[in-house]
Amino acid sequence: MSTSTIVKSTTTKRGSNSESNSSIGAKVKQLQDTFKTRKTQDVEWRRTQLKALARMFREETSAIQAAAYDDLHRCELDSYLVDVRGLEVECEEALSNLDAWTEDVPASVTIKNFPSSSFLRPEPLGTVLIIGTWNFPMATTVGVAISAIAAGNCVLMKPSEISPASAKLMAEILPKYLDTDAIAVITGGPEVAQEVLKEQQFDHIFFTGSERIGRLVYQAAALKLTPVTLELGGKSPTVVDDTANLEVTARRVLWAKVMNCGQICIAPDYILVFKSVAPAFYETLQRVYADFFPNGEPADDYGRIVDDRNTGRLLTMLEEKESIRGKILVGGTFKREDKYIVPTVFVDTKPEAKVMQDEIFGPLLPILEVDDLDEAIDFITTRPKPLAAYMFSTNSEAIEKFMDQTTSGNTLINDVVVHCSEPGLPFGGVGASGIGCAHGYFGFKTFSHMKGVLHKSSMSCLDVSIRYPPYNENKAYWTKKII
Repeated sequence: MSTSTIVKSTTTKRGSNSESNSSIGAKVKQLQDTFKTRKTQDVEWRRTQLKALARMFREETSAIQAAAYDDLHRCELDSYLVDVRGLEVECEEALSNLDAWTEDVPASVTIKNFPSSSFLRPEPLGTVLIIGTWNFPMATTVGVAISAIAAGNCVLMKPSEISPASAKLMAEILPKYLDTDAIAVITGGPEVAQEVLKEQQFDHIFFTGSERIGRLVYQAAALKLTPVTLELGGKSPTVVDDTANLEVTARRVLWAKVMNCGQICIAPDYILVFKSVAPAFYETLQRVYADFFPNGEPADDYGRIVDDRNTGRLLTMLEEKESIRGKILVGGTFKREDKYIVPTVFVDTKPEAKVMQDEIFGPLLPILEVDDLDEAIDFITTRPKPLAAYMFSTNSEAIEKFMDQTTSGNTLINDVVVHCSEPGLPFGGVGASGIGCAHGYFGFKTFSHMKGVLHKSSMSCLDVSIRYPPYNENKAYWTKKII
């Protein structure tokens, strides 16, 4: 996924919004003390907080959109759909299902414990830390916190300093709506994240960011035996076979590289297209690109790369020699000083190209040609498991084969990205792309401990003597029979 808030950077320094170590420690202790009162276990308390969050998204819409524009030049519509309405829907989903989620779940019992009953009781983990990232700062911090609050936890949120306007806004508005004894925000640079991981004890850590920094978070958590959820990223593949609707395919993959300037962890990272339809697919991409951008380039509401470092990283890929990088099919223009790179598609890209080595996280899209589905599957499965895998096809047998023989956090057929908007689906990775998942009931379970309970009768007449010493052959015989 994106660059982390943890690794030290020469360009990011502690600002006026940063927290001191002592103030962070005091906030964590306050959260821990609040959890001990069992206040957050009350379902009505959780409901009150979720309703307040939903109201915040409605009342602070303009401020949230302004912050997203300052950080990423995100257009008003995209910001509304993702940063406002999308998160309000998450609140509504949790509110609608809170009673059902928090109910005891019946479990079966065997005859050896007759008479008894058993069930699973969801209980909150305690005080949890949520470290968000910069590409969708509101969603990866507050959006995750919705699940943690629904599960009854105390929450400490650390937004990314790389999206400073959104981080500042969260620190300002969240205390106006939420119970500050149980929910808090800290701000600052990577040194703040490092210090809080080193010095504070949490019951769970939820991190969204890059694989490299995820390893550091995992290591820090392991020292304290703290469980983690890691929402990482990777190179999400897209397969286009010879039965795909090429018009729909082109529109949807290009859209994913336009939205948020391609800075989406589940954006298609490369395309494997069947050679038999490659020429027609290239022509379709060019036509769709012209439809999207009649003037040759995106309109003023097109996003920007988040900072100079990431701009330079992407331009290194873009400026690699054509024989390795591939020929530019569409796009290719940029303004380094404005952090502006138009959506750019390469064809005939070599697997060793820079754009194929790491997650792109930007508006670049390489295309490689394959003979058939077997070659595409082999290409995907010899690489780390991705956060998402996409296939465009109308061949039901091929679709089943793709789903059966590839492993990814999620799979989407005939579209890209939009699966993350479905609260009924988990959002998370597998292997190098992440540990655990979020959204809806799956997020609730991430922040809950499903405690098993066995409730037995204490009636003396049912307290059989064969379980107690002294043991003899008769007791052994009947014990074996029962078990």
